[in-house]
Amino acid sequence: MGIERRAGERVRKKIHLRVDPPGHAADILDISLHGLLIESSKHYVPNAAVRLTLMLPAGMEFQCDANVVWVNPQTTTAPIYKVALQFTSLSEADLATLKKVLQNEST
Repeated sequence: MGIERRAGERVRKKIHLRVDPPGHAADILDISLHGLLIESSKHYVPNAAVRLTLMLPAGMEFQCDANVVWVNPQTTTAPIYKVALQFTSLSEADLATLKKVLQNEST
């Protein structure tokens, strides 16, 4: 068995995501206070920096930066990738908001 390396519990939550620069579809598969796993039509390079906009319930949204941790191509006819991202620039206020949204979902 592998060692769990995640720093926080991941929650499956329908949160909309925009990745800059735009142009590629991406869906959040799960999210934690430290990062998220997305499914994307774009191939990302590990250690690359990306800019994200998370659109939370009740019309809240915020931008943050993340680093690509790993990329795993999926076996489908279209190019689809699972991409693990680690947050690098969440403000204290955004972290508190995200924590509240994730706690509401997991209860």
